[in-house]
Amino acid sequence: MANTFITPSIIANEALDNLYEQLTVSRLVWRDFDNDFNGKVGDTINIRTPNVFAVNEFTRPGGITVQDVTETSQTLALDTIPDVSWVVTAEELSLEVSDFSEQFIRPATQAIAEYLDNKVVDALAGATSGLTDVVNGGTNDPVDLVDAGTELNTVKVPMSDRNVIMPPVTAGDYLKDPLMHQADQRGDTQGLREASIGRVFGFDTWMTTHYNTAGQHATAFHKTAAALAIRVPSAPNGVAPNQVGTASAGGIGLRVIQAYDIDLKQDVVSIDFLCGVKILDTNRLVHVVTA
Repeated sequence: MANTFITPSIIANEALDNLYEQLTVSRLVWRDFDNDFNGKVGDTINIRTPNVFAVNEFTRPGGITVQDVTETSQTLALDTIPDVSWVVTAEELSLEVSDFSEQFIRPATQAIAEYLDNKVVDALAGATSGLTDVVNGGTNDPVDLVDAGTELNTVKVPMSDRNVIMPPVTAGDYLKDPLMHQADQRGDTQGLREASIGRVFGFDTWMTTHYNTAGQHATAFHKTAAALAIRVPSAPNGVAPNQVGTASAGGIGLRVIQAYDIDLKQDVVSIDFLCGVKILDTNRLVHVVTA
């Protein structure tokens, strides 16, 4: 039986599920944030950076050495309100959830996923590395990633959560190499599975169509090199509670507003959120560049 009404809450939850599945590069960066946020564009949130401990050798006469834990953080401005809005008819709002999702929500969240991935790729590829970029030897060779890993090793970047993003041409050349044929395919959701090239030389490698920086062939980075923040805006004034739906999980949040446009006499559905991207540490990324 068809739904009598597709509510903003239904749309928000369905959109969140779809968006989480479709994100790729956006899920490879840091999203560990404090919750001190009041829902306005231009506000900032605090980004907690990982604690660093030292190992002390225990001796019974001396006992343990207790270390002070001083959390450090950076601020990130939520300076953008991405929005996808469209007109819907009464008949469309009475569709089954699966049909409404296929016709409207999935295309909308696909656009949002591409937008977010593009922002993250632009930030990573556009950042000037604090390390020495790896010079491409004239061809796109996966062995270049060995040198990229060495650069990260010199500043003791953790071995876990290392990734490489690259444009289609680089990915195509890499995939022709026997080394990549033996790489272990990874990916937890559909978007990641489709973008995953494989794991090689300590990196999970990903193809992205958003990478178009001239003279660069790939960017290797640790998860904590950059941060993406997404937050749900507060409900606007003049909108009834049943016209607003929100959903959030895993550092991703969306707001849905359904309203009647009296000027054009039509219903409008709007999906939006607040977001910001920031490079946290240029010593945790390195580019593969043209000689």
